[in-house]
Amino acid sequence: IPHGSIVIWIKIVDSAVVKKTPRCIHVFDVVDTWACTKKTDVPKCDAYVVNNLEMARQLGQKKSFVIPHHWDPDLAGRIEAQPADRASFGFMGSLYSLRHTANLLHAEKLARLDELGLCAVETEEARVVQRDEMLGIIRGSAGEPKVSRQPMKNLPRVPFNVHLSVRAEGTPEFLYKTSAKVVTAAALGHNIVTTREPSVMEVLPRDYPFLLADSRWDTLVNMIGRVE
Repeated sequence: IPHGSIVIWIKIVDSAVVKKTPRCIHVFDVVDTWACTKKTDVPKCDAYVVNNLEMARQLGQKKSFVIPHHWDPDLAGRIEAQPADRASFGFMGSLYSLRHTANLLHAEKLARLDELGLCAVETEEARVVQRDEMLGIIRGSAGEPKVSRQPMKNLPRVPFNVHLSVRAEGTPEFLYKTSAKVVTAAALGHNIVTTREPSVMEVLPRDYPFLLADSRWDTLVNMIGRVE
């Protein structure tokens, strides 16, 4: 790496390379890695890109910059507010990650609600997943992803218009995850029911009508009824 280069690390940092190139400027974009590591594990760099102001405060570094997450460029221009005559609910993200993260609290209970008709977009595979398969993936009985990561431009029409994002207060997912769920819903012209994570509250107005007061099951069910 030439002296004076700006090296941007995304999600992971090779600390050995950082030590060997002290004349370079090393910038670490943590993305969502703080949701699964201790903050004490964050490697030493010259500057940091973080997801919200709380992360910047906790990091305690002068050179921390908040950059809100963006939607996948493949979704740009895809306004899909359908079905247009009623609210329909779904989850957009990695279903496989729900086996080991609380990225959608109450996911299994939601999927079992017959009247809700929940489905999902599995973003690892860029495909729509119906309820029975969704339950199988969450429970681990459906095995591993069938294909390698697919571009979102291969995604068929999204069959819901209200996204669900529920994370338990105080958990790493709540504190450190990005605003990707919110901005993805916005890119598609959809609404979202979401808990009040720091990254969410920095991009949504305080009077957004579908912010959950907390992550409890009863609160979520009541909000779904209100949206309907």
